[in-house]
Amino acid sequence: MQKLQQHKLPVIFLLISMLAFAATAPIASEDEHGEHGEQSEHLTVTEHLRVLHGWTQATDHEHARIFMAIENIGDETVRITGGRSEIGEQTHLVGFSMVNGQAQYERLDAVPVMPNRMLNLEPRGLALAVEGLSQPLAKGDSFPLTLTTDHGDIAMIIAVEAADAKQHSHAGHAH
Repeated sequence: MQKLQQHKLPVIFLLISMLAFAATAPIASEDEHGEHGEQSEHLTVTEHLRVLHGWTQATDHEHARIFMAIENIGDETVRITGGRSEIGEQTHLVGFSMVNGQAQYERLDAVPVMPNRMLNLEPRGLALAVEGLSQPLAKGDSFPLTLTTDHGDIAMIIAVEAADAKQHSHAGHAH
């Protein structure tokens, strides 16, 4: 039992740290983002969320990690619960941790995004994991993904970046 507790401690610490940051990170004002309407190639807007820059790294493995920025523009907490994609057998939320010097992702049930806050899914942090890929993902490809939340599903397009990418190729420009 003690070994199990030691294994879970890094994941718990990571999640507490990330949730504390997400609960305190204000989202940018509309002036910084401008108007984009309901959906564009890099932005999807719903009543509660703005989802920016969905991307993944090129891979020939049977899994991929999906990253994006999620802003809660509503006045209710929204729980991110996972996703669906036609290119994989299952898609779920995962959190990164280091255990005994080994990097790993562990499945999570849900992560809340508080009103007027932002949550980043990024390498070595939170991500969506698509398992059982039906084909390799090459730089320049794209595919549909549905982000699932307790306030409804959000359809979006995921861009495939280089295998060693650390961020979306358009990250840093205003939306």
